[in-house]
Amino acid sequence: MSDQVFRPRSATEIVDGTFRLYREHFVSFLTLSTLLYLPVIALMIPLLRMMEDTSADPAAFGAVVLPLVLASLAAYGFAWIDFRGRAALFVGVFALQIVPLQVALIPLLTDYVDFGLSGTFWPIWISHSIFALPLAVYLLNNFMREIPRELVEAARVDGAGHVKIFFQVLMPLLTPAIAAFGIFQFLWVWNDLLVGLTFGSTDTKPITVVVAELVGTRGSAWHLLSAGAFVSIILPVIVFVSLQRYFVRGLLAGGLKG
Repeated sequence: MSDQVFRPRSATEIVDGTFRLYREHFVSFLTLSTLLYLPVIALMIPLLRMMEDTSADPAAFGAVVLPLVLASLAAYGFAWIDFRGRAALFVGVFALQIVPLQVALIPLLTDYVDFGLSGTFWPIWISHSIFALPLAVYLLNNFMREIPRELVEAARVDGAGHVKIFFQVLMPLLTPAIAAFGIFQFLWVWNDLLVGLTFGSTDTKPITVVVAELVGTRGSAWHLLSAGAFVSIILPVIVFVSLQRYFVRGLLAGGLKG
């Protein structure tokens, strides 16, 4: 009986157990992605369509919501789910930041026309989300790694799965990081002219394109241009002032401990 209990494992058993562990965690990662991404996207599509029908500028809001949702789920997978190739995949995602924005504009525009998305807000939302995801995943992943592992392990001991841990344990702690990147992404999208000028149409052009057109069509009416520029900066100022404490806390979270 004692020989069976304390019998050392052979090299073959160790290797088989290691590969089985990797396979189980990789399958759990794919299962989590399927369970989380599909329902969330299904719930987000009506919200984005509702914003598309409003009179406000929905380009900035949709381009902030999409990368935040997708990046938070991806960051959780990289931080708390062990699967083979995790480090290499994370480096590959982070390396996508070196791809210049201007290189992808024409290929993306061709794809949007082929898929029939031109003339809607989806090209602007998807383009901003694509270019924001690498940085968002990197920032949120670093923030998640600062959360004590004992907290997640205690939730697992209580029977919580990945979905419950993400939404009920980690999500309340991610508020500073989400707010920090949300402010950064909102200001970037709101002030962007190149993407809106390339993918926007007459009905979907953002406010920066409208102000830029005032320069060309109303060059002598400087009072209209000044008024338009002032209106365009009101909302970013309100967003930054109201959420600045979360912005500072989220920026310092990855560099300070204690």
